[in-house]
Amino acid sequence: MRRSFRTTVREEAGVTLIELLIYMVVAGIVMASIYQLMLSQSMSYTDQREITDARETVRGAAVLLTSELRQLAASDNDLYFIARDSVALRSSHASGIMCRRNGVDKRYGLFGVAGDMTRVAGDSALVFAAGGAGTADDSWRAVAIVFSNSTPGAWGLSSCSWTVAQSSDIAIQVSHDTSIVKIGAPVRAFRRVQYGIYQDAGRWWLGMKVGGAASYTKLTGPLMPPGATGGLVLTYYDSNNAVTTVPANVAIIQIMLRSRSYGQSRRGGTLSNRQDSVRTKVYLRG
Repeated sequence: MRRSFRTTVREEAGVTLIELLIYMVVAGIVMASIYQLMLSQSMSYTDQREITDARETVRGAAVLLTSELRQLAASDNDLYFIARDSVALRSSHASGIMCRRNGVDKRYGLFGVAGDMTRVAGDSALVFAAGGAGTADDSWRAVAIVFSNSTPGAWGLSSCSWTVAQSSDIAIQVSHDTSIVKIGAPVRAFRRVQYGIYQDAGRWWLGMKVGGAASYTKLTGPLMPPGATGGLVLTYYDSNNAVTTVPANVAIIQIMLRSRSYGQSRRGGTLSNRQDSVRTKVYLRG
């Protein structure tokens, strides 16, 4: 008996060259669109980062300068010198409470010290002197700090003159007799500080000189180069709102700050630094 065999041939589905080319073109278009989107997002992020950098620079610098200038009184000689792009002033940098005295040597132990009470050349202090029972003879006595000692015990001022045992934090020696000052009087220490714009590594920064320092300490930036429309422009007015160049007559200080971002971003096909500015006025005490 003869058996017959039937062979079935299946046709395999395939991709023609034309179809493959179409797939490649479509994939290329999709990939190009994704790349353009990512590139646009990256440029937008970079631009926003540089804008934020410039904005935070001027805001931070403005807060710092206004907080320093607001506590000054030009009539008390708190301004040492004034210029368009720099100012030197008496800055409050520490405080404490007089808790023990050695009147002979004009040395005092201080408790509850906040800030840096270690002496720098030119440091001064205001010590509150309460005279009689009333307030008519109360005053702040200005003295120079001629020496400071972080080990009050070396001057016999290790403990406070209070009923409750308490150690002095630091001891200072002043220039004038303050026998009228009572234990418990507050002490505020001051230091000469100069703020100004200076150049470093090709960029302009807001800097600070403390005491008799020869060079600036970098605070923030970069700023625009100095000039009439530069990174820091200070204008000084007297009580009649007239521009003045006399430190003792200053009642108002206008601060103009202009910053530029540290990096660059592309906008409109051009690679450049972003910029920002802020203008504010500070009214001095009395």
